[in-house]
Amino acid sequence: MKTILLGLNELNFQYIKYYIKKGHLKNFNILFNNGIIETESESKYDLLEPWIQWVTVHTGMTFDEHQIFHLGDITIRKDLMQIFEELELKGKIIGAVSPFNVDNRLSNAAFFVPDPWTVTHTTGDVLLKVLSQTISKLVNNNASGKLSVGNIPALLLGFLKYVPLARYTHYLSLALKIKKAGVKAVILDSLLSDVTISLLKKKKLNFCNLFLNSGAHIQHHYLFNSAPYEGPLKNPSWYCSDNWDPLFLILKEYDNTIGRLLDLKDIKLIAATGLHQQAHKHQTYYWRLKNHPQFLKEIDCSFSRVIPRMSRDFLIEFSNIEEAENCQNILESYKMQNNDEGIFKVDNKGESLFVELVYSNPIDENDKIYSNIDENKEVNNFKSHLAFVAIKNGEHNGLGYLTSNFNLNLGKKIQLAEVNSLLKRTVLES
Repeated sequence: MKTILLGLNELNFQYIKYYIKKGHLKNFNILFNNGIIETESESKYDLLEPWIQWVTVHTGMTFDEHQIFHLGDITIRKDLMQIFEELELKGKIIGAVSPFNVDNRLSNAAFFVPDPWTVTHTTGDVLLKVLSQTISKLVNNNASGKLSVGNIPALLLGFLKYVPLARYTHYLSLALKIKKAGVKAVILDSLLSDVTISLLKKKKLNFCNLFLNSGAHIQHHYLFNSAPYEGPLKNPSWYCSDNWDPLFLILKEYDNTIGRLLDLKDIKLIAATGLHQQAHKHQTYYWRLKNHPQFLKEIDCSFSRVIPRMSRDFLIEFSNIEEAENCQNILESYKMQNNDEGIFKVDNKGESLFVELVYSNPIDENDKIYSNIDENKEVNNFKSHLAFVAIKNGEHNGLGYLTSNFNLNLGKKIQLAEVNSLLKRTVLES
């Protein structure tokens, strides 16, 4: 018996119910008929981040206990026992594709493909390793909209190996819509699902975690275009067409994935969201640096390495604490000239800085930023350094959801940390 944790990051089940009532998403409905359990996580809004909530699922610890605040930080916390190695120590064989904020510490994994933002190794054959690296590059360069020629061979070979013929028309249909909002994200999760299902059919294992994030991405960026949204805000037509519903597109893909997983033999499927999203109430723009090293050099920040994270975030590593402090002072000194609003929020971690590009208003070619500690330092046409990421449509809510293809025998509401023991119990009893 295989237990599968399907991470449907941040999905709002109320929106899914809307589409079910319209006669769609039959496989979601199968799971929902077994019951929906609500999960409660952190009470402070600053802690409602998926890289915090999913560490809670993986460790069974609240934030106060695990203290993981940033995506990727799990790799430096070897003291935290994750469910993956805990089950392996009990003799279980593990597989994972894109598990969120997880460090690969497994010695005998059936397969392990890390999420695109966490720097840890892939377990699998050469093609799986190259495909993993390619997906990571594509996701982290997504704001630029560019597909490097060097990425194509790995994607093509991965497609031929892991995608069944019956799915070719699905990808062709998506390719014909590639310029529409959200389609690239749907293609990514389609591929991750196909890779996982292919490996599940070939490998013997006891526990598998497939984590899918495109639904969260689409809710964040295009929720105002979804049929269930009844609020007053609207996305501009240049951003997303009025008659296009990216949320429905990704939910149909997830429904297909659920159906194919249910078709596998001896499967216990548990789907969890970690938290969910509700509609944002005002206009917020997201921006991302196009070339992080180039920009840091332009503002005279010395550094050793830059690691892009999700959306507008990035991690800078330094050779010493003094170098980090100097860069922090420089970054925090920059303001937008036309309104004196800050550009960056910096978390100093000693010899590294976790940086968020927090400026959230529209920016045009004439806008410049200046340093309030050195009047001679300014960056003209700041927009040329940026890629527009999105207009924020969805925001986090700490309530999450849990559903499955069997009776979980739990109350209507549990703490998110309890999902860890539920998963372990299900795997060990199967």
